[in-house]
Amino acid sequence: MKQFTGKQYLAIDIANSMGLDKLTWDDRIRWVQDHDSELEALTEAADAIPQYRKAVYAWRHLDQASGHMMFLDATASGLQIMAVLSGDIETAEAVNLVDPNERKDVYQTVADSMSELLNYTVSKALIKKPVMTHFYNKSSHEDVLTSEQQAAFYEVLNGKFQGPQDIMMVLNKRWNSQAYAHKFTMPDGHVCHIPVTEMFDKEF
Repeated sequence: MKQFTGKQYLAIDIANSMGLDKLTWDDRIRWVQDHDSELEALTEAADAIPQYRKAVYAWRHLDQASGHMMFLDATASGLQIMAVLSGDIETAEAVNLVDPNERKDVYQTVADSMSELLNYTVSKALIKKPVMTHFYNKSSHEDVLTSEQQAAFYEVLNGKFQGPQDIMMVLNKRWNSQAYAHKFTMPDGHVCHIPVTEMFDKEF
């Protein structure tokens, strides 16, 4: 795991707020260093202006305890968890758990692999939602993909993310469709009781 100082994390936060969160860690830090003298002047160009302004203020007052909290988003957190549970190194690499010096985009990876299979360009925007919802157990993506695209989609997932696919199969086999609730005990001893609910539409 790569270690950063508080100052470096703050630089990363500034770059993230600017909208540069797809860059590598080092490139984000370097961007702040290169633009140090004009950070305030760039405020209106930021993706998240309030967060950017707050982070730049903390940057200018490094000698003071600011209490500033930075935000880091996971890259496909569901797949990350399943990669760890299954020990699937290929998936872990695709979601930045292994070799994090290169910023991987799992959605673009799936889109590129589908493009190779179909011999035409499949956009990342098209497959982002299917990838996310598939690993939360959505079984069909006909609302987004054509039958040809869906066949290529599943071929890519089975080839690149076998560990998460296996985890889903294990979890689904454990599901009790007749249960009124599911109960389990957390490591700290807390007992979780999750009732089974069903959505329905009602006019009134």
